[in-house]
Amino acid sequence: MNTIHSRSQKPIIHTPGKRKVFMLFVLAVVVSISTFAFGRYETPNWKLDATVKNVDFYHAVSVCNNKKAVFLRFVNKNSKPVTVSFTEVLKTSAGTNEIPFGGKKKITLQPGETLATNCSENTCAECLLLPEQAVPTHKVEVKDFEFKELQVNL
Repeated sequence: MNTIHSRSQKPIIHTPGKRKVFMLFVLAVVVSISTFAFGRYETPNWKLDATVKNVDFYHAVSVCNNKKAVFLRFVNKNSKPVTVSFTEVLKTSAGTNEIPFGGKKKITLQPGETLATNCSENTCAECLLLPEQAVPTHKVEVKDFEFKELQVNL
């Protein structure tokens, strides 16, 4: 009696290793989370507003955490420390000029110091103005900024 044995072979399918697939998945999740957690930001395009007693006052309207914010920068070109004071005026998309809560700001600058901040490293709390600081009751978009009542005390 002759018996025929048939061997059934499964097709060979090459698939990436489970470890490789897992690592790609983890990378995709990390990129997604970092985009949502930290948001988008731009490098500020500084505009010189005024020079008072050898101190330069700059501002930039730029994106930070997916919303427009105002960045401030001060350059003390004096050989002595100075104290600067000013009032901020935030110009909004609604056409209003808003003065943030807290009133007049005061900052001391050392000789030759440049004080500024950016979105990724907020090293100067007084140098960053977010729209909700000026208008906490509803969302507004920042259009521009203006320094008022600039004073420099040597």
